[in-house]
Amino acid sequence: MKVRLLGKMWNLKFVFFKNWKEQHGSCDAPTEKNKTIKVHSSLRNRDRLESIIHECRHACDWSRDEEFVHEEAEDMARLLWKLGYRMEGDDEAP
Repeated sequence: MKVRLLGKMWNLKFVFFKNWKEQHGSCDAPTEKNKTIKVHSSLRNRDRLESIIHECRHACDWSRDEEFVHEEAEDMARLLWKLGYRMEGDDEAP
């Protein structure tokens, strides 16, 4: 699916990562042509929400370090989950 983040278009794809226990997603540099954000396809519930937010944060601010993006995405996902945001197929419990 195509998504717009800060005026730039990205491809958002749910894919299988062989090393998915260590890598839940990836994000191309904002300067790349046909940039893609990838999220591991088997993630569900708050893990999937957190990974989507995490990779989108990288897309929006490439200069942020991994620790900052991780903590920020975790906090945002927790808040959105409490507010009831879900994707089809998600459970209600975190």
